[in-house]
Amino acid sequence: MTPTLSVAIMAHPKREAMVADLLTRLDREVPVVWDQINDRHDTGARAMEAFDPACTHHLVIQDDALPCRDLIAGAERALSHVPEDAPVSLYTGRARPFGAEITKAVRRARKRDASWITMRGIYWGPAVILPVVQIPEMLAWFRSPEGCETSNYDRRMSVWYAQRQAKVWYSRPSLVDHRGDESLVWKHTNPAKPRHAHEFAGEDTSALTIDFSGPVVDIPYSAMMDHAREAAAKRARRRLERAL
Repeated sequence: MTPTLSVAIMAHPKREAMVADLLTRLDREVPVVWDQINDRHDTGARAMEAFDPACTHHLVIQDDALPCRDLIAGAERALSHVPEDAPVSLYTGRARPFGAEITKAVRRARKRDASWITMRGIYWGPAVILPVVQIPEMLAWFRSPEGCETSNYDRRMSVWYAQRQAKVWYSRPSLVDHRGDESLVWKHTNPAKPRHAHEFAGEDTSALTIDFSGPVVDIPYSAMMDHAREAAAKRARRRLERAL
């Protein structure tokens, strides 16, 4: 089946200007799902829920993403090189989590002229593509008490896929970048570790000109990295609870 892609923007009112600019950069008209209760999990879930059931895949792009040209058409074409049941990230970040480990992985992929890097988690949320058929089941878990034990929006998706031992496919190059370093989640704002992508294609580059038929580099130890990440998050949450 030829992949087809629906899209929704996950947006916060504080970034209204960014959203307006993002809409002009995308190559199709897409709906905007606004934060209604200052809760990124609720906004992310509703953005996932905005999928078109006639499509095979759904892209949730965050309000502060800076896309390359022809992002949607290019991503749709790139999906023909990915297993139909695999989640896809169009962003590989330089900063947390696992900055040093991810940098090594990107260097390895560069040496092989790879088009994709596969890992065992969704580590960043700026632009994530999900198979439509999986979204209802994932959302039920995402909103469940078990799902809510996981703190961040992207990590919550990651845990669901990790339970299914799924590989996440990361495009190389990244097709989106962050516009800046400021995060609406205060603890993620760190000027010393700017939030930008490895090998961003560039805002003036068309995704339709990129060849995604190249090799795939797998990072098998990423499952251990994600386990350590979640354990650290739980320890931080317990410290916060004790402080309160």
